[in-house]
Amino acid sequence: MRSADPLFFPSVLLFSLAASYTDIRLHRVPNSLILRILVVSLFLNLLYFIDTGEGLLVYLAFVAVSALASLILYLVDFWKPGDVKFYTALSTLVHPTEFSQFLLPLLGFLLLSIAATIVEAAVTRKFRFDPKPNVGMLLPVAVAPLMPLLGVSSLAVIFVMFFIGEKVKRLKLPILAVFFISLLLFPLQAIKALLFTVPLFLASSFKFEGHFPSVPFISASFIYLLASGRI
Repeated sequence: MRSADPLFFPSVLLFSLAASYTDIRLHRVPNSLILRILVVSLFLNLLYFIDTGEGLLVYLAFVAVSALASLILYLVDFWKPGDVKFYTALSTLVHPTEFSQFLLPLLGFLLLSIAATIVEAAVTRKFRFDPKPNVGMLLPVAVAPLMPLLGVSSLAVIFVMFFIGEKVKRLKLPILAVFFISLLLFPLQAIKALLFTVPLFLASSFKFEGHFPSVPFISASFIYLLASGRI
């Protein structure tokens, strides 16, 4: 057993509980908590990589992808700055072994938050069906055919990119151009991705009035993936 291994999961668990409490109670994640996560992460990772000497490049790539993905969610008004900082900071305590695992925490967050929203809507009956297609919803079709070349799960990419594309107000022409290029170069993969976006579009057409804080669902996603050994 490597020296820092037993400490990563308890750290994620404790920081997740603290951040979830402040997000629910105060609707924010203090910068001091983010700093504590990073300090603990630095210490544990120094022990971890001095002991193992392996996996550093994959780890750095995962943290970079996590930071970029969370930043994109902020730019499309899906997350607040505190969510971005917390997701990125928490990712520094995780060590995936494959590129296909990079988007799993984000995918888990989306599934959990959507499920909670649907349950709330079913209980309160505060929802409406309002379908509004837009070019941004073609984003997963544009990029999904390229993901297997990078070893990333196409299903996860389609799911995540759809909800990012749904929020995109600009870049319509570039997305449309890449969509047609993908359709020409990878027709089978593009059509499969397009068919998968249909139920996503129908699901996204249900508008809910409730709103849950993001941090508890980010936390639950990381905790589940670590506890189940999926990442």
